[in-house]
Amino acid sequence: MNKLTSLQLSQGITDLIVGLETDLIANIAAYLAAGRIEEDTAKWKMKKLAELGKLTKQNAKTISEYAGKTPELLELTLQRAANSAIQELAPGLKRMVQEGLIDKRATPSMSGNMLNSLKMLQKQAKKDLNLTNTTMKYKAKNAAMQVINRTAELANKQEYIDSLNKAAGKVVTGIEARQSAMRECIGEMTQKGIPAFVDKTGRNWTPEAYTNMCIRSTVGSVAKETQFSLMDEYGLDLVEVSSHSGARPLCAKDQGKIFNRNGGGGYTTDLDGKRIKFYAWRSSSYGKPAGLLGINCGHQIYPFLPGISVQTYFPYDEKENAKQYEKICNQRALERKVRASKRECTSLDTLGDKEGFDKAAYKLKQQEQQLKSYCEKNGLAYKPDRTATPGYGRSQAAKTTASYKAAVKTEEDQIKLIDIDNSAVDDIIRSSGKGKSVNRSEHHYENYGEVDINDGKAVSSELKKFITEESESPIEKCRVINKRGKMYTVYGDEYTVNTGLLGDEMDGSINIHNHVKGQSQYSFSKEDLIESIRDGSYISYACDEKYLYTMIIKNKTPTDLAEQLYEEARLEVDDILFHNPELIPLGDEQHERIKRACEKLGIAYKRSKLP
Repeated sequence: MNKLTSLQLSQGITDLIVGLETDLIANIAAYLAAGRIEEDTAKWKMKKLAELGKLTKQNAKTISEYAGKTPELLELTLQRAANSAIQELAPGLKRMVQEGLIDKRATPSMSGNMLNSLKMLQKQAKKDLNLTNTTMKYKAKNAAMQVINRTAELANKQEYIDSLNKAAGKVVTGIEARQSAMRECIGEMTQKGIPAFVDKTGRNWTPEAYTNMCIRSTVGSVAKETQFSLMDEYGLDLVEVSSHSGARPLCAKDQGKIFNRNGGGGYTTDLDGKRIKFYAWRSSSYGKPAGLLGINCGHQIYPFLPGISVQTYFPYDEKENAKQYEKICNQRALERKVRASKRECTSLDTLGDKEGFDKAAYKLKQQEQQLKSYCEKNGLAYKPDRTATPGYGRSQAAKTTASYKAAVKTEEDQIKLIDIDNSAVDDIIRSSGKGKSVNRSEHHYENYGEVDINDGKAVSSELKKFITEESESPIEKCRVINKRGKMYTVYGDEYTVNTGLLGDEMDGSINIHNHVKGQSQYSFSKEDLIESIRDGSYISYACDEKYLYTMIIKNKTPTDLAEQLYEEARLEVDDILFHNPELIPLGDEQHERIKRACEKLGIAYKRSKLP
């Protein structure tokens, strides 16, 4: 059985366990939401810790409900695995019978031995899933304790309170500090999830990862035992192992060989009568977790008849299968992000945290768009049920959509600012990307006055004024409007402008810089993108003689990740330019790179012509 089929067969049970995880997180959110919000943090912490028993009882009930659904689904999954294994061999075996190569019935079916093997493996899988339920029960309690303790710790930490005061531009109350801390902790919990297994190294496995591994391993074992039983019935002892590049060390020594499953080694002949060696099955790495046909092994085995090219009867497009498998794995990763964000939205809504909900809703909608785009580009079916999350129904979806539309409208109006927590960098450069700074020491800034940051027309007027005034400037300049409405002008050189001179004033700012006429790449440069993320800019503009460019950056992204995603976008565009240059208009190369990078980063990007 190939990895793609194994992945597809295991999906049902994996989805069930992920649903359990989501419900446990919902229980924690409801538990945290209960009580009086006006209580001080110390009393709140003591009360919540004392009530953990109620949460554990509710979680036990939830786990019991899911456990009742597991046996039937598990049995169905393993039966499908066995049938799939039979169907893989059936056409070849039938043809071999018809051609008189083997003497046996022409329609392979489930035998008593196969059923016995299936029951044994089903019993082991059930045991693994029961262990998962037990682990998740106490890990859910630990997760709740961590949220409580971490929330109380942050809410009482002066450094954290100072950062909130700075972001809000006012002194926050103790309740506000606790709400903000809980929002942060809930976000971390929903992204990490509830561990389902802890291995010997102390690594916490997510329910999806561990269940997927267990069920795929069991499905693979069912398929192997089914095929072995079928081969025994047809008297087929020799098997050929497939080969592929990048095989694991234990598998590498076995691939491409002929093995005797029921005896020792020796020699046989191939289709051309050539004498070839076969080996005893016990000498292979079969049976070891990282060995042949072990966990995540991508090898296949085929019956081998002396003098017959059995591969003719059992074709397998390894390259195409591997490509499709990778696509689906990437799709699953994007779906996991969507489900995690839905859980976060549900939890924050339960807590009554509108600000946190709005931020989570924005992130969710961007992730959904990214998932749909990936499916469309790769010819995959977008299935909403794959991201369905318990507790996230029509009401939640409507709230999320409304919140996102409001955020998009705010972006379009370019009025409201949000707080982005980025540390200052001393040497932050805006650049056309056409050359390097000729004399950084001449870069400096001046105060430019103030503007009402909540007056969209006034802000827009200042931006338009900059475009008009600097259209013929021989050097790059940057007009910065900080969160309080204070304005600065930073002076650079022909190719760059060092906005790092302003330090923390860039955090949450609206800023615009010019590209000197004749030096533009007709988009933001890589430096513009990376440094806008690094310095915490909220809205960054750039202008040249033809266009105005806009980036609205709502989510904090590590700069190393931003650089990685930009590089991915650059390589994609370069590949298009090499193979299909007609797809990208001349002069739009950098525009296409930035557009793709912003899509990957969840940044709203726009290029519009100047009037």
